[in-house]
Amino acid sequence: MSQSQRLLKQLEKASGLTQHIVALIFDIRGFTNFCKGEDSFNIANFIRRIYMSVVSGYFPDATYYKPTGDGLLMIFSCSSGKEVDITKSVVERSIKLVSEFCSLCKGDSLVYFKTPSNIGLGISRGAACCISSEDEILDFSGKPLNLASRLSDMARPFEVVFDESVSSCIPAGDLEKNFLSENVYVKGMAEDEPIKVYLTKGTIIPSSYKKPLNEPEWMTDSRGVTIKQLLAVTATDLSIILSKIPKDESQILVTLTFPELGGTGRSHWSMKTVPSKVYYEKRGKEHYVFIEKQYMIERLQTRNVQPDTPVQIVITYPIKA
Repeated sequence: MSQSQRLLKQLEKASGLTQHIVALIFDIRGFTNFCKGEDSFNIANFIRRIYMSVVSGYFPDATYYKPTGDGLLMIFSCSSGKEVDITKSVVERSIKLVSEFCSLCKGDSLVYFKTPSNIGLGISRGAACCISSEDEILDFSGKPLNLASRLSDMARPFEVVFDESVSSCIPAGDLEKNFLSENVYVKGMAEDEPIKVYLTKGTIIPSSYKKPLNEPEWMTDSRGVTIKQLLAVTATDLSIILSKIPKDESQILVTLTFPELGGTGRSHWSMKTVPSKVYYEKRGKEHYVFIEKQYMIERLQTRNVQPDTPVQIVITYPIKA
């Protein structure tokens, strides 16, 4: 029976079942460059030794193993009441593996050449779909696997990174003593709002994970005014209706532009939202920026702006999609 025939036969009887799992993925650092300089026989022997050592020496209890070419995906099914113990154990063994990885090939006569010496590991926990056929697991899919893959890429140059689904299983004292935390953005999962991850000390997360992946669209509203007109306003604050809904009120920027003294150009003064001075409010269906009148007048007067000089109030802000 060919491989395709065997797979098709299995798929005919396959079914899906949701399981609570811990997903662990490790990635061998520098594997691509290693492959450029070695023949396929040496590469195969290196990978063979790594897989054998990792499975037998560190994670013999995984439910499912899947080679990824430059690493290995391992799934640990969590029976009810055992989630915390299993998760803690996976984290502890992952840290041990990082520290001992460079010595895994020692004693293997077929691995006599220089090999990559570091790995990065990502760990996540949660519900995943297990596809099986006649008690044989064919594959797993779901968020924990996807997130673990992203986290393993963050674990640089060679460390362990996990998310809050895993950190909740580690005693607070141990977490604070042995790990750092950072907020990161993850493609397809946390593109606009970051998630918190925990990392072993020494991890340097690439900068690409530290900024939003979806750059928001920006809107600009403006209004003309003079100091004389501001003095005539009876309210304490000058209110300006925004034409769009702001995505992040802390990013609202108010800029006042006015002619330079002598008329040779334009000057400006910018300010972000400041409690009681410059602030945002939603009232009914409208969205407003309020600027304290006296605060604005004083700032303009310190720049020698005259009472009849036209001032442009420009409000720039990110908008909701």
